[in-house]
Amino acid sequence: MLPIEWRTKAGLSQEHVAKCIGLAGLNPARTWSRYERGERQPRPDVIAAVEKLSRGKIKASSWADARAAHIEKSASAPAHAHAGAGRATREDVAP
Repeated sequence: MLPIEWRTKAGLSQEHVAKCIGLAGLNPARTWSRYERGERQPRPDVIAAVEKLSRGKIKASSWADARAAHIEKSASAPAHAHAGAGRATREDVAP
Protein backbone atom coordinates (compact mmCIF):
# COMPACT_ATOMS: atom_id res chain seq x y z
CA MET A 1 0.00 0.00 0.00
CA LEU A 2 1.29 3.45 -0.85
CA PRO A 3 1.66 5.90 2.04
CA ILE A 4 -0.83 8.34 0.48
CA GLU A 5 -3.41 5.54 0.12
CA TRP A 6 -2.98 4.52 3.75
CA ARG A 7 -3.28 8.09 5.04
CA THR A 8 -6.38 8.95 3.03
CA LYS A 9 -8.11 5.64 3.83
CA ALA A 10 -7.35 6.21 7.51
CA GLY A 11 -8.88 9.70 7.23
CA LEU A 12 -5.75 11.41 8.53
CA SER A 13 -4.41 14.78 7.50
CA GLN A 14 -0.83 15.27 6.41
CA GLU A 15 -0.35 17.58 9.38
CA HIS A 16 -1.62 14.95 11.82
CA VAL A 17 0.64 12.22 10.46
CA ALA A 18 3.65 14.54 10.47
CA LYS A 19 3.00 15.43 14.10
CA CYS A 20 2.45 11.81 15.15
CA ILE A 21 5.72 10.63 13.66
CA GLY A 22 7.69 13.55 15.04
CA LEU A 23 8.56 15.52 11.90
CA ALA A 24 9.88 18.96 12.75
CA GLY A 25 10.88 22.07 10.87
CA LEU A 26 9.06 24.97 9.29
CA ASN A 27 6.36 22.88 7.61
CA PRO A 28 6.26 19.21 8.69
CA ALA A 29 3.08 18.56 6.66
CA ARG A 30 4.90 19.62 3.49
CA THR A 31 7.78 17.28 4.32
CA TRP A 32 5.29 14.46 4.78
CA SER A 33 3.62 15.38 1.50
CA ARG A 34 6.93 15.09 -0.31
CA TYR A 35 7.54 11.70 1.29
CA GLU A 36 4.16 10.26 0.38
CA ARG A 37 4.36 11.53 -3.21
CA GLY A 38 7.79 9.95 -3.59
CA GLU A 39 9.62 13.22 -4.16
CA ARG A 40 11.87 12.58 -1.16
CA GLN A 41 12.82 9.47 0.76
CA PRO A 42 12.28 9.45 4.53
CA ARG A 43 15.05 8.69 7.00
CA PRO A 44 15.10 5.21 8.59
CA ASP A 45 13.67 6.54 11.87
CA VAL A 46 10.72 8.05 9.97
CA ILE A 47 10.15 4.79 8.09
CA ALA A 48 10.06 2.91 11.40
CA ALA A 49 7.68 5.45 12.98
CA VAL A 50 5.27 5.24 10.04
CA GLU A 51 5.35 1.44 10.07
CA LYS A 52 4.42 1.53 13.75
CA LEU A 53 1.72 4.19 13.28
CA SER A 54 0.21 2.31 10.33
CA ARG A 55 0.33 -0.99 12.23
CA GLY A 56 2.50 -2.53 9.54
CA LYS A 57 0.47 -1.40 6.54
CA ILE A 58 3.34 0.84 5.39
CA LYS A 59 6.64 -1.00 5.12
CA ALA A 60 10.06 0.03 3.83
CA SER A 61 9.09 -1.25 0.38
CA SER A 62 6.11 1.13 0.33
CA TRP A 63 8.50 4.08 0.07
CA ALA A 64 10.26 2.52 -2.90
CA ASP A 65 6.87 2.03 -4.56
CA ALA A 66 5.98 5.69 -3.92
CA ARG A 67 9.30 6.78 -5.42
CA ALA A 68 8.80 4.57 -8.49
CA ALA A 69 5.31 6.03 -9.02
CA HIS A 70 6.73 9.56 -8.77
CA ILE A 71 9.45 8.82 -11.30
CA GLU A 72 6.96 7.24 -13.69
CA LYS A 73 4.59 10.19 -13.35
CA SER A 74 7.43 12.67 -13.88
CA ALA A 75 8.64 10.85 -16.98
CA SER A 76 5.18 10.89 -18.55
CA ALA A 77 4.41 14.53 -17.69
CA PRO A 78 4.48 17.12 -20.48
CA ALA A 79 7.71 19.12 -20.75
CA HIS A 80 6.06 22.30 -19.45
CA ALA A 81 5.07 20.53 -16.22
CA HIS A 82 8.67 19.94 -15.13
CA ALA A 83 10.52 22.13 -12.65
CA GLY A 84 12.00 25.17 -14.26
CA ALA A 85 9.29 25.37 -16.91
CA GLY A 86 8.39 28.90 -17.74
CA ARG A 87 11.88 30.24 -17.19
CA ALA A 88 13.41 32.08 -20.10
CA THR A 89 16.42 30.52 -21.76
CA ARG A 90 18.93 32.08 -24.12
CA GLU A 91 16.93 30.72 -27.03
CA ASP A 92 13.79 32.45 -25.74
CA VAL A 93 15.36 35.89 -25.54
CA ALA A 94 15.77 37.89 -28.73
CA PRO A 95 19.33 39.21 -29.31
